[in-house]
Amino acid sequence: MANIPDILQETFLTVLRRLSAYQEQGTIKGWLYTIADGHIRVYFRSESRRLQRMAHYAHIIPEDGESYQPEHRIKRSEATQLIQQFIDG
Repeated sequence: MANIPDILQETFLTVLRRLSAYQEQGTIKGWLYTIADGHIRVYFRSESRRLQRMAHYAHIIPEDGESYQPEHRIKRSEATQLIQQFIDG
């Protein structure tokens, strides 16, 4: 998983922000685990949504036969619409 450093950084920043509010009701290890677990869950939820969006566009095949990238296809479509609006106006 390539995003481990990002999750680690988010966890570290959250710990720094919340350290003053930490109350010793449990172990610090458990507190750190809870924060890290929250960030991991957020990552997997957002990754799942991203994959669903990508799957939605997977059936589109580019006309010119170039390698398919959904983001490129969307950007090209938006650019085409802007150019057409400019020409029409």
